[in-house]
Amino acid sequence: MLTGGAAPPGQCLPAGPDGARLCRLRDLAPDLAVGVAVLAVCPETPADAVAAYRAAPGAAPGGACLATLGPLLDGPDEVAAGHLRRDGAVLRLTIEHTSVRRLGRDLLRNLPWRPLLMLALPPLPRGDYRLAVTWRAVAALGDDAALAGGTQTVVAGFVAGHA
Repeated sequence: MLTGGAAPPGQCLPAGPDGARLCRLRDLAPDLAVGVAVLAVCPETPADAVAAYRAAPGAAPGGACLATLGPLLDGPDEVAAGHLRRDGAVLRLTIEHTSVRRLGRDLLRNLPWRPLLMLALPPLPRGDYRLAVTWRAVAALGDDAALAGGTQTVVAGFVAGHA
């Protein structure tokens, strides 16, 4: 599990043990909807990641990197990504995030940001796959219950290129 919230805005946390990287985006992707894309490679910088995400039509043939852009969060919010699970031709990832705004907390000197998570996909046999990423707002990371209206699932199809 990758957790984050401590990276400065506009920067990425170092990759976690599973290779996942979380970037805190400010002013780079205000016009993009919550979504998921499969990229040819995982970009190194937040600006390159946003450019690749913006250019991706949803899936790159033979893509090797999952990139998912989350909802607008507030300065104190945190993000935790679960493990990528495979069930046949469907890959699933759940990402939890806190939402101080949904909890009605006061925000002084707030610095809104968007989470962008990148994760290398495991080698897959050639074929058609579906990727489902769920962004879940919770009161605290690890909570079982999502906050009301705080769950969004985004889906992309892609073709694995490994033989």
